[in-house]
Order: sequence, then C-alpha cells, then structure tokens
Amino acid sequence: MRTTMVHLSKGGVGKTTISVLYAWYLRRIGKRVLFIDFDMQCNSSKVLTNVDAAEHPDYAVRQIGTILDFADQAYAAKLAAIEPRPFDILVAVEDVKFGPEEGEAIMASVRTLLASDAYDIAIFDTSPVLDEQVVALLQTVDNLLMPMRPDDFSFDQIGVVLQLKSIADQNRARPLTVAGILINGMMNKPTMRNILQLVNRGYAEHAIDTVIDASEPIRVAMEKSRPVFTQSTSWARQKRNELIAAFEQIDRKSA
Repeated sequence: MRTTMVHLSKGGVGKTTISVLYAWYLRRIGKRVLFIDFDMQCNSSKVLTNVDAAEHPDYAVRQIGTILDFADQAYAAKLAAIEPRPFDILVAVEDVKFGPEEGEAIMASVRTLLASDAYDIAIFDTSPVLDEQVVALLQTVDNLLMPMRPDDFSFDQIGVVLQLKSIADQNRARPLTVAGILINGMMNKPTMRNILQLVNRGYAEHAIDTVIDASEPIRVAMEKSRPVFTQSTSWARQKRNELIAAFEQIDRKSA
C-alpha cells in the first residue's frame, strides 16, 4: 500500500482542500483509498462523510472508526480483518489532543493497518503544526505532499519540514519521497511566474509546475461535498484539468 501525508506547518495553505481533492482524484481513476484524518479541526472528515452516496456512489466513504479508536491496538487488528471498500475513512475527533502514550499507541495501530494490502493508497491529512503525530508520520509514510500559498511564510515552512524529513530519513530504511510542492492560490500570470521561479530556485526537484486555484468552483464543491470531478460546467472542467495535471505529476513522483 502506498502512503502519502499532506502537510505544511502553516494554516490556510489548502491542506484540507488538497487532501480531499487528491482522494477524489484517486477514486476517479479507480484506486482503493484509505483516508486517515489526523487534523483535529475535522474539515476533511466533514467534507468526505457528507458526500451524497446515492448521487456520487464512486466517491462515497465508509467510516470505519475514529483516530481515538486507534489507541486500542485490538481495534486496529480487527479493522485489518474486515472486508475493505473502495473508499474508507478514519475520521478525526474535534479538538482532542493525544498524550505521548496514546499517540504512540495510535501510530502502532496505523502501522498495523498499513501492513495490509487492502487498499492501493492511504492518505493522511495532518494538523498545521509540527506535533508528535506529524513527526511520527514522517518516519512512517512513503511520500510527503506539501501545499503552499504564494507567500514568504509558506516558503520558509517548506524548508523547516524538509529539515525534519532529513532527520527522519536517518531512521528509515529508504528516504521519504517528496511527492511535490503544490502552489495553491489565485494570482495573475506575472505573480504566478515569479512564485514558480522562486520555488524552482529553492526546491526544483520537488516543485509541481501546475499551479492550482482552489477558489470557485472548487470552494463551492468542497462546501457542498460535491466531488469536483463530477461537475460539468466549463469552469469546473477547466479546474478539473488543472487538478488532473497536478495530481498526475504527484503520482509519477510517488510511484
């Protein structure tokens, strides 16, 4: 099972949006997806679990538990034995923080479930802070996807996360792959060109050269839990093509 975490240590960069859109993209191409929400704001969980199963059956999720359930390793063993569905989710629990022992138990349960071949890919949405779970995931998952906004603080935080990646790699059998740095923001063409040049100067090997704009109609699709890949307006098709181009690059880097 391939595993990808979505993280940047900054709020408002589109981490939830990218996590959900990437999961929807993977379902669009027929992948079996396990979504694990570590973000205690629960935004990804709310969007994904509110999809209308009758209207969008290919994107309907089954909730197989919460992150807190994973503090019990017997629960994880039980999950590993259930019949998987094409799209399963472990939802976050709002405003709950883990103690060190509980966090270690949860990560042990995550590793138990990841040992299964029941899914093609597991996606981890994370909190926008460098907490113990984020550090543990850097040592566990295969790939790291970093969304960013076109601002200096986002750029600085990429460097911080990549430094932690280097530390985590010392305890890994194989280095963590950076699946991509994905720029999310509405901007004019000169600004877009400048920010791409800035990212490429610092992190050329990781940059995704397709900039996405998660505003209309993506914002509306997220608010209404309507998978953007099912929308048929010309604007939605344009945004869908941008997302597909970006996610195809990410998949190639993650393979």
